[in-house]
Amino acid sequence: MTVTREIIHQKVHEFALFLLVIALPLSKFLLSLAQLILVFNWLLWGNPILKFKTFFSNRLAVVVTSLFFLHVLGLAYTEDFNYALKDLRIKLPLLALPIILSTSHKFSLKKTFWLLGFFAASVVFGTLASTIKLSGIFSDIITDTRKISIFISHIRFSLMICLVIFLAAIGISFSTKKIQYTLAGLITWLLFFLFIFESITGIVVLGALGVTFSLLGIFYLKSKILKGLAICSFLLIPSLLFFPIVIEWNQSFNVPAIESLNIESHSIAGEEYYNNLNRKELENGNYVWIKVSWNELKVGWNEKSNIDFDAIDKKGQPLHATLIRYLASKGLSKDKVGIGSLKADEIKLIEKGVTNYRFPTQTGINARLYKILWEFDHYYKGGNPGGNSVMQRLEFWKAGYVIAKQNPLIGVGTGDLKKSFYSAYEEIKTQLQKKYWLRAHNQYFTIFIAFGFLGFIWFLTTLFYPLFFFPKSSFWYPYLGFLVISLVSFLSEDTLETQIGVTFFAFFNSFFLFGYQKD
Repeated sequence: MTVTREIIHQKVHEFALFLLVIALPLSKFLLSLAQLILVFNWLLWGNPILKFKTFFSNRLAVVVTSLFFLHVLGLAYTEDFNYALKDLRIKLPLLALPIILSTSHKFSLKKTFWLLGFFAASVVFGTLASTIKLSGIFSDIITDTRKISIFISHIRFSLMICLVIFLAAIGISFSTKKIQYTLAGLITWLLFFLFIFESITGIVVLGALGVTFSLLGIFYLKSKILKGLAICSFLLIPSLLFFPIVIEWNQSFNVPAIESLNIESHSIAGEEYYNNLNRKELENGNYVWIKVSWNELKVGWNEKSNIDFDAIDKKGQPLHATLIRYLASKGLSKDKVGIGSLKADEIKLIEKGVTNYRFPTQTGINARLYKILWEFDHYYKGGNPGGNSVMQRLEFWKAGYVIAKQNPLIGVGTGDLKKSFYSAYEEIKTQLQKKYWLRAHNQYFTIFIAFGFLGFIWFLTTLFYPLFFFPKSSFWYPYLGFLVISLVSFLSEDTLETQIGVTFFAFFNSFFLFGYQKD
């Protein structure tokens, strides 16, 4: 076969796409390199003017790409151009990838399977590396399993895991027996990893996928048996998601009122307890600020640790508060007897800022659920949400609501989000420290704040317009599943505000729409 210039460009294009999917869960540098290769190869390959004509004749591609131009339009009324230009640079994949993939040769189904296979292999490699980190072989004990994601944010990584699980589930339906077993093993491992990863986002995304496709099954499946199974799944999945929450709440937070308890007034050693009935924080169903013997705690702690009782722990928290919460989590009194029961390894955990004995020893969804419910209980009782990933979002949204109310039609523009949020936090007199004065952590809300109601409608149009023009065949399901993953992620994250997040969305959105043959 004669190697022509056309073939060389085609191979470079394919290489760049394979590099991109490998890099997505593993390397920001390689991800940037892959996109640069794609862009330069596209510019050098063929007639750019003809390609742009092809692009503009594709209404679907134009609509998808218009999300980037919404951000360009937002420059017209922005003040902070440094922030705006940085934001546009991050969002370049929203422009480049739809144009390139809609005007380049399409992958065959065989190459598509290989591409997705390489993506899956890269994700699996990331999970194995994270598992090794969790094991503590090369590092100290991990007290927050979300931090085992070595290469990228744990949120973005969990979305990629969900996409691989979903695609593997589709693949089982038409693969050979040998491949089916491989895919079933892959799904089993990734589901197991999501649980030890404590990824609530991942579990909710999978639940949303299950509910969506169960609903489709109810309407479109012809077999009565399969339709019945779809109905059962549609009803069962929300219950499975909600049931652990109820159990954990009843075990750890549904406790008798503090006023009804018969609380001792003195320790065994005779010191009068500090019993604060106005502070109702809980650890594993035990009230924290009762049966506290300050002198016994201080003397007992300073005998066991080199970090002073009145100092701060390695997380920057008051050590005495960490110690009291840890003792409460075990149901111990905060006195000589309680501190005397602590082992050497527990002293080290408290020094590191661990506030509950369950955190380093109990992993999985239940542990993460407990932390979220504790955040809710703490915030509801007047506690500071700072550092609590879920409850912080309520403060983010409060500040965002103030901004949106002041700029309802066209928003604050592309570059003024950060400045507007700072002003809003001051206006609502937030309890959050300035280091936590972040954006909305909700992509829908972020778009509304930046571009107002009109921009928000534009944003929704770019998301849902493809559904009406995508061919309704088996090729529709990968795209629909990916869209569900993205839509759910937008509820709790600014997915499109980071390099990994925006590239993940822009690539798979473009590839499932334009990148492979659907005949």
